[in-house]
Amino acid sequence: MKKNLIILLLALLITSGCENKSVLNQINEIESLTEQELFDSAYVKLSKINETALSNDHQKAHYYLLRTQLGYLTQHIDSTNMLDSLVIPYFLQNNDHENLANAYYYMGYSMAIKGIHAKAAYLFKKAEEQAVAAENNKLLYKVYESLSAINELTGNYKLELDYAKKALIIVQRVNNKKWTYDALYNMAIAYNRLG
Repeated sequence: MKKNLIILLLALLITSGCENKSVLNQINEIESLTEQELFDSAYVKLSKINETALSNDHQKAHYYLLRTQLGYLTQHIDSTNMLDSLVIPYFLQNNDHENLANAYYYMGYSMAIKGIHAKAAYLFKKAEEQAVAAENNKLLYKVYESLSAINELTGNYKLELDYAKKALIIVQRVNNKKWTYDALYNMAIAYNRLG
């Protein structure tokens, strides 16, 4: 009887460990698909993760950040919004600049969609600080692009142009042709608004 109980406990521990590894592997795979801009594939895989299988704050923070990010990128807006209560505090505590930049960015994006422009600008600036610390050009580019857009919406055309120029500097650094077109277009719009 005692032997059966020990075997049962060991089996539960092993199964639990495999499940945790499996969830972490799935999250890593989804992050990889997202990085490759295969957003629909990433979203499908993410939707297959059972939230009850998330066993620690690390998994939960990554999961909810991905859920928010992919929600916006695939037009499946996430209504749970765990950024403020779970994701940002976790990444702050762990000094994870890249994920923190993404969390602030998507929280800012959410505010921009709701028309809360001052809060959006503040969050985009927080994202900028973290993206600079992470030395991540892709993040910096999307943050500068968003700062340019939010300043356009609020009539701050000089700042709109300043951030469009910063985005162009990033583009020149990484030599991305699509981004070059977007950055030049945004600069042209900003110059046009300034007269």
